[in-house]
Amino acid sequence: MLTLQTASAELGSQLFTLIVLALSAGLIGAIGGAVVRRFEDPAGKYRLLYVLVLLPATLGAYAFLTLAELGPSAAAWFALESGFVADAFANLVEFLAAGIVWLTAYAPTIPNMRDDRGLDSSASDVFQRMARYVLTASAILAVVVTPFVGAGLPLPV
Repeated sequence: MLTLQTASAELGSQLFTLIVLALSAGLIGAIGGAVVRRFEDPAGKYRLLYVLVLLPATLGAYAFLTLAELGPSAAAWFALESGFVADAFANLVEFLAAGIVWLTAYAPTIPNMRDDRGLDSSASDVFQRMARYVLTASAILAVVVTPFVGAGLPLPV
């Protein structure tokens, strides 16, 4: 019982950290979107914003959440102590948390990007498509990375 209470307290502080990182990323996305919107031809500049600003912010958030051990705390909260399933679940939680940070950074750029590119899709459709990409990439990365992390091997990067 004590283990569950300790894991719950740790998980609460880590979820607060995730919320702070997500809100910060949303602010970065909103500011970046406003800056890109002022360019003469902003359509191609959104890719630069995503790759040069939002992606490094998301990777930094992933590193921070990994160092804070969000995944192992979530696995402990679900009573997964050790083994392949616990490692895979921990990796999935950390990748999904980074995906949440990415989505909150991406969301403020959608309306302006749609207007500049002349897309007919609604903002919710674009956001849902990106959320599916994030979910799929998180699952694939968790499956690929887990054997290396669980065995203590260096990542194949």
